[in-house]
Amino acid sequence: MFEIDGHGAIPPDLRKPCSLTVTKPDGSRELQKIAWPMEGNPDRGWTGGWGIKTEAAGLYELELACTGQRTERIPLIVEADEIFSKIRATFEFAKSGSIRAGAPIPVVFSVANDSAWSRF
Repeated sequence: MFEIDGHGAIPPDLRKPCSLTVTKPDGSRELQKIAWPMEGNPDRGWTGGWGIKTEAAGLYELELACTGQRTERIPLIVEADEIFSKIRATFEFAKSGSIRAGAPIPVVFSVANDSAWSRF
């Protein structure tokens, strides 16, 4: 969509932040700013992903805008699933407060699965 002829580099004057408009099931809208990526080849733009926080089940509509161009609204249907309330994931950092850049810090990632599926 934003590449020149589908093969070339994205010109520097087009490497500006983009925005994602999320229309929620209740009709409210949230505008998220998306900065140009700092990792990877800047000539190519994004190769990763972007997440949105869904607060309720229902229809969400997503619209991306970059350099004056907009996508059509893309529907995203979020369904409620009871298993998500039964699984908890946490990160625990071994140190808090002021930490110098590059300092190694132990991090513990924990998952608690209280669902019926934890028995399989």
